[in-house]
Amino acid sequence: GTNLEFQNGRVYHAKRNTVYCTDVFDIEHTDIRHAHVVTLRSPITMIRRVEGGLYIGSEEQTHFLKGADILEGGFELIIIADYGVISGTDVATTGEYFTEAKAQGQLAVWTSRRGICSGGSNGNFINHSIGILSIPEAVKGTAIVKDQGGFRNYITTLYGETTPYNSYNYPLEVNTI
Repeated sequence: GTNLEFQNGRVYHAKRNTVYCTDVFDIEHTDIRHAHVVTLRSPITMIRRVEGGLYIGSEEQTHFLKGADILEGGFELIIIADYGVISGTDVATTGEYFTEAKAQGQLAVWTSRRGICSGGSNGNFINHSIGILSIPEAVKGTAIVKDQGGFRNYITTLYGETTPYNSYNYPLEVNTI
């Protein structure tokens, strides 16, 4: 599988558009007949854990899987955004560095087709840059969170062959002598 995430003794992983999990504390074994967690409409691009559940990103939507375990009460699937997560751009960090998110503990940060997003505990979701930042129609990317000079920066690179749908063309200023 892809997009591995460890939570409560299980490894959650994706295979195309389905999330599976391993047996508890037996991460080498997955019986897909009994380990099915959720199936979405499009391929899975992110799985990130936070307190209270898992963020599941796909090419089309972003979800929060609320709950502690597949067996202990199960999960509730909640759509938190009608746009997907760009594959490879998700990172785990702590909420204390993202003051706008007002999150404590584990925080997931990712790039979507509509901006830089974060997900805190229990499905608390924020798109930090909607309407501010133009994101190209990227098919994949990579990201890191870096501490530098007292600031924590989320840095991402994207791969795609198109321009952003809301890009702004700056006028060219020419100085003649």
